[in-house]
Amino acid sequence: MRMRPIPTTRDEIEKDNTDLRILRTTRDNPQMSQIEIAVECGVDTRRVQDVLRNDAAAFPDDPVRAYRVRPKRGRA
Repeated sequence: MRMRPIPTTRDEIEKDNTDLRILRTTRDNPQMSQIEIAVECGVDTRRVQDVLRNDAAAFPDDPVRAYRVRPKRGRA
């Protein structure tokens, strides 16, 4: 398992706390969508893809939970 660097700047610490809040909310409310959870935890919705990637890392054995919201496909 990869060790994460210890957060040092204020932004890193806030992001770390937000990510922990998201993981707890996800665990406690599996019926909620990732976007609902992200918004409830105060995350800018533009960060939702980061949230999904973090969930994928946090729940490697549960891809359904990690990818409940799929990214929109761009036009070719």
